[in-house]
Amino acid sequence: MRRRLNIIALLGGLVVVTSACGGEIQPLEDPGYGDVSQTSIVYASDRTTVLAEWHVGQDRVLVDYADLPQVLIDAVVAIEDERYWSHSGVDLRAIARALVADIEAGAVVQGGSTITQQYIKNVILTPEVTLERKIEEATLAVRLEETLSKEEVLERYLNTSYFGDGAYGVGAAARHFFGVDVQDLSLAQAALLAGQLQLPSATDPTDYPDRALARRRVVLNQLVILGWADKEEAAAADAEPLNLAPQLPPFQTLYPYFTKEVERQLLADPALGATEADRYNLLFKGGLSIYTTIDPVMQELGRQAIAAILPDGGPSAALVAIDPSNGHVKVIIGGADFYDTTDPTAQYNLATQGKRQPGSAFKPFVLAAALEQGFTLDSQFGRGSGVTIQTPSGPWEVSNYNNATFPDLSLLDATRFSVNKVFAELVDAVGPASVAELATAAGIQSELKPFHSIALGAQEVSVFEMASAYGTFAYEGIHISPTLVTRIDTADGVNLWASTPIVTEAMDRETANTVTAALSEVVRAGTGTHAAIGRPSAGKTGTTQQNNDAWFVGFTNELVAAVWVGYPEGQISMVPSLTPIEVTGGSWPAEI
Repeated sequence: MRRRLNIIALLGGLVVVTSACGGEIQPLEDPGYGDVSQTSIVYASDRTTVLAEWHVGQDRVLVDYADLPQVLIDAVVAIEDERYWSHSGVDLRAIARALVADIEAGAVVQGGSTITQQYIKNVILTPEVTLERKIEEATLAVRLEETLSKEEVLERYLNTSYFGDGAYGVGAAARHFFGVDVQDLSLAQAALLAGQLQLPSATDPTDYPDRALARRRVVLNQLVILGWADKEEAAAADAEPLNLAPQLPPFQTLYPYFTKEVERQLLADPALGATEADRYNLLFKGGLSIYTTIDPVMQELGRQAIAAILPDGGPSAALVAIDPSNGHVKVIIGGADFYDTTDPTAQYNLATQGKRQPGSAFKPFVLAAALEQGFTLDSQFGRGSGVTIQTPSGPWEVSNYNNATFPDLSLLDATRFSVNKVFAELVDAVGPASVAELATAAGIQSELKPFHSIALGAQEVSVFEMASAYGTFAYEGIHISPTLVTRIDTADGVNLWASTPIVTEAMDRETANTVTAALSEVVRAGTGTHAAIGRPSAGKTGTTQQNNDAWFVGFTNELVAAVWVGYPEGQISMVPSLTPIEVTGGSWPAEI
């Protein structure tokens, strides 16, 4: 009896509220979206491939009404509030029908709330169901429709509703479940999403595909009943399989070594906020569109190249590829599997965080410093297998790889065959400080000390730095700072941040072109022949003592690629029987 009296009281209260529509109603200020965070999307260079979705708690992407396809609008209105376009915020017929059903069932089995009321509940009220709350909800709904148009209310409702599996708002739901933007939803997809609004967790198509399909059929049938879809198209939509987008495991991203480096750099950029907390809130709650430079095709080719060359259970590889004309980083591969829980080094980015001695791959910077001091590729050096150089810290004894003895050599041939003796003499002649200064200008960011051993790559650098610095040779002496992000837009499409690469003249154009000519000989007929690609290219191999690290850095006019091969856990010799071959820069790295 008490339940019946409460229901009658509620219905009477709602009648009073709706009858006020004929008099003066105090409009309700637009509540907007409340205090909601929005998901930021990180895109590849093609601006369609999604690398990551950054959000805290709620995955939400706001969309405009103009982006909502008619099939979605019709499906939502049909199943949630069929008289939406004609009522003034409260639908007494629907409420009365729901109350009768509840009385007969002895429990709450139907809703009766309009889309406007549900939006009010999403952003203003709590989800509790009481007589007072329902009357307040109805009152606010009527007042709100004095402020907002039907289109505006529907837009806000769809942006604040939960669709299951962590997706808040229809924009996030379309991408999460189907991998499409909301404007590209088909009738079948729109009907399924509309059907999830009532019980999103119970009809989640990922966990309960049969329930989701059954609910979709209810929506499609309702569209036919209302005359908003014909039987044939509804039947065709009903026959479609779910075709859900593949889901990454929680918190995983595409190309994580690249994406994590993007995150690290942006969190450190003061242009995005005064403190790291400010920057974090902007990136993970601000609904940004972040456009990066990664090329998904190149990234996949890089992965395939490493997989094709390195044996299972062997050393790891890191690879970075950069367009030298604009500094755009196209590929970052920092390990085999970022998410490998059995590998303690899996999430250590070997391409950007890892630093190892580059060996002879550093010799081009010695060559460039020498050319700028008057040496030429025809400069001659005496025969021998090694040399002792007197340095400020004592004698420096240098021998060629495998103690090989060479006759008198030009600087070009010494570069082609990577002769240590010649480069030890060369750095002594030009001074290690000039080599360090030139390499830094070219793009090496690690601190370089002016020691003679710099000539043989005895100071640690990253793969990322080497790719960037070799880009200076490829771009005729001009260094363009590498960039991973081209622009960042707000949720409203307003440009918030754009990359401004630093362009510097690191060396004379003739010097860079002469180095490139010498490095072309390395690939054509020197230590880097395994890197020949059937077109003009240049590069240099590098192998450290005991074959602990192996490098190849190569380039064309359009692309620079740096490859390192080694064991991330420490200095381990890559020689039989640990590896099937004696690994040098001219073997696996050059082949990759």
